[in-house]
Amino acid sequence: MAGSEERFRFQLPAGIRSPGRSARAAALVGGAYAVEVVICITALRWGYAIVGSGGALWAIVSAVVVLQPGVRQSLLVASQRILANLIGACVGFVWTGLLGAGSWQTPLGVVAVVAICQALRLEQSLRAACVALLIVTTTGDGNLASTSLSRFLAVLVGSAVALGVQSLIDTLAQGWLARLAGSPESSTPAEAAATPREND
Repeated sequence: MAGSEERFRFQLPAGIRSPGRSARAAALVGGAYAVEVVICITALRWGYAIVGSGGALWAIVSAVVVLQPGVRQSLLVASQRILANLIGACVGFVWTGLLGAGSWQTPLGVVAVVAICQALRLEQSLRAACVALLIVTTTGDGNLASTSLSRFLAVLVGSAVALGVQSLIDTLAQGWLARLAGSPESSTPAEAAATPREND
């Protein structure tokens, strides 16, 4: 049960940590993540369908990856993911433009991406940057610049949507938790015994 409480940034108020209320509180904070994911997926699918642009899949993947236990952690992951994809997309664009794409160019491009990430101390972003490079250099309609820009914008949009949705759900969940903590049922037997009775 403690793991469920630590899954999110906010802490459960003391009034709802009793055994009688912990299940309901855990369900609330645990369900918040599912709600965030569903809202992000739906919003991104509808948004990309309305705009008629490609890249919805990468935007959705970015949103799900960015969502973390708290808004601050999600912001950190989002910034790292955006920077990693910028590095991978730029290296893929420049590398392929200069040397072309082939059996030996792509591995050398990966080496270049790893070297750049290590030089910038972005070891946590290595995988995302390498994936971005591979996507840019091996997929698309032949327009390397368009593929690179589409990939980067999808990551940017997905990350922004995830942060916005999480901030909203986090605020709402905090309100519900505060109400749950303030309800008369939330007091433990020990707290109830310690509370003076008006008729005594």
